[in-house]
Amino acid sequence: MTDPTYETIATLCQKTGRQCPAAAAAADHLARAAGLACAAVPEFGMSGQLQLEGCAQGCAAQFTLDSARIELFCGVGAEVDIAALCAFADSFLGTGKPLYGIGKLDAPPRAIVRKYIGPTNAAQMTMSG
Repeated sequence: MTDPTYETIATLCQKTGRQCPAAAAAADHLARAAGLACAAVPEFGMSGQLQLEGCAQGCAAQFTLDSARIELFCGVGAEVDIAALCAFADSFLGTGKPLYGIGKLDAPPRAIVRKYIGPTNAAQMTMSG
């Protein structure tokens, strides 16, 4: 079995000014797990929290995943509304929407990693969040 290709969009960390290798590694692991789970159960989806291993900033992160993509939000705790994070990511990553969701957040995430699962064109994907 060959690994599917994942298209990735990642913002720069607000603390380091670089893309975060710990967030990228976590997103890679989540995307592989989501690909396997969704192959068995196409409607599979989940959200959760994790601590980014290897992050110099010690970031907690939230993630959400489904058969189309995973989104990882760095520097946010479990109390932050995942729907507001997804809405913010959609607008921030250039879907043409205003910064919807930012009013529901105390602060934006330190970084965002969005990884598309399977042969999906990222430019055509939007999330209703």
